[in-house]
Amino acid sequence: MRPSDDDLEARAMAHEKSNWRFRAYLKEQDVMSEEELDQLVVEITDRVWKKIDCTQCARCSVYSDRPADCRGYPYLYEPDFSFRMIAMIERTSTCPVVFQVMEELKGEVYDRRDGRQREV
Repeated sequence: MRPSDDDLEARAMAHEKSNWRFRAYLKEQDVMSEEELDQLVVEITDRVWKKIDCTQCARCSVYSDRPADCRGYPYLYEPDFSFRMIAMIERTSTCPVVFQVMEELKGEVYDRRDGRQREV
């Protein structure tokens, strides 16, 4: 999966308001703990990595634009996801993995809030 640069940026921009609303919701919600949220992010990230080949994407491999800690990018396996939402929202226009994780995470968190189960 290799979305065009314009396509990913346009999709990220189209979802930006809902991402900011989601960030606000995560700060106030009591449906899941930080640990449960982090675990859900890891589960979704694992699923998304199976669908996206970063070597084909290569959006973050331009030498001058590489993150300092390339091995950890896009930092989806780090704890305290809800405290890193600003950076994650910014990365949705750069990294298709972050974009897809964010979209699936919003769906799953809102489904849990509403008492619905999602099929994976």
